[in-house]
Amino acid sequence: MPPGQREVSFTDAVAGSEPAPDRDGYEDIVEIGIESEAGSFILHESGGEAHGIPGLPAGPGWYRLRYHAAGTDDGPDGVAEGLAPDRYLLEIWPAPESDPVVVKSTSRTHHYWMTAG
Repeated sequence: MPPGQREVSFTDAVAGSEPAPDRDGYEDIVEIGIESEAGSFILHESGGEAHGIPGLPAGPGWYRLRYHAAGTDDGPDGVAEGLAPDRYLLEIWPAPESDPVVVKSTSRTHHYWMTAG
């Protein structure tokens, strides 16, 4: 890992139906609807590495993605070298096409990105 970069905790979970959001474990939660024409998703890190999400239960079609974030306001002080304080959870399930929704927004970081032009 290049100097100055830290690894973050990221978990993805694919479900056959809508799971309950983890409102107590995360500070920010947002959802979007997205269509998968291929029946799969590939996540790309900001550094370019790609990660496939296996096993979309309904194959091609519309899905809901719920992105949880915690620790985005925490600085690196007191954190083990190489591990960032922020962590993320991405939940995916089949759902009809729908508009984006902010489920929970409590961090300064999320507020900044919601108001940045």
